[in-house]
Amino acid sequence: SSFRCSRIRIECWDFRVLDLTFWTKTKRGEQRIKNLKMLLEGYAATRYYFGGTVSKKSARLFRRKANQRTSSSKEPNSCFPYDLEREMRRQKLDMKEWRISRCNESFEVCPTYPSLMVVPRSSSDKLLKDTAKFRSKGRIPVLTWFDHSSGCSISRCAQPRVGLGSNSSEQDELHIRNVRIAGGEEQRRLVIIDCRSEIAAGANSLKGKGTENILNYHNCKLLFSNIANIHAVRHS
Repeated sequence: SSFRCSRIRIECWDFRVLDLTFWTKTKRGEQRIKNLKMLLEGYAATRYYFGGTVSKKSARLFRRKANQRTSSSKEPNSCFPYDLEREMRRQKLDMKEWRISRCNESFEVCPTYPSLMVVPRSSSDKLLKDTAKFRSKGRIPVLTWFDHSSGCSISRCAQPRVGLGSNSSEQDELHIRNVRIAGGEEQRRLVIIDCRSEIAAGANSLKGKGTENILNYHNCKLLFSNIANIHAVRHS
């Protein structure tokens, strides 16, 4: 009898792509593959080519279990090897100036951010939640890289909800200040890099978004990188 091939293609949140190919020539083998697909659809926070999308509830459940497995063990987990605390130790992060916040454990602050986030110690969880209201999709500025020799850091976030009315947020301005001075002096300068062109950023104000009004952010400089939109980047 001939073999039959079944393929599962998984696109992960961290941009990894897993291609799984199964060969079987028995009905029992085919059933096992179907069971695997059902299991993945129910618990994994990924998108599959064999059909269907995962609900937010299932994705949150999967991520919560993943974090519990990783944080409850001192050894790296083979399925979930990334450990935020271990990574911050590797980067020699100054924990007197920074901390790990768990305010997004239920993914209610930002569904597309991890449950644990590194933020300035001077930014309370309440401040983070208030800041999230001013940032697109709740994507507040959080630490992604730190240089222990100079205290310089890189934080990422989404565009602010400025809009045509030139809205502002004292909470967002305070949080940006905390990011700027974490590990440095009050007079340290922060460069805000908007990956879009200035024209594209301005156009987004028509949709209630836009870019930072740099006059509201003390000791900050705004630069535009003029990178094309996501469709052009994906095509490249």
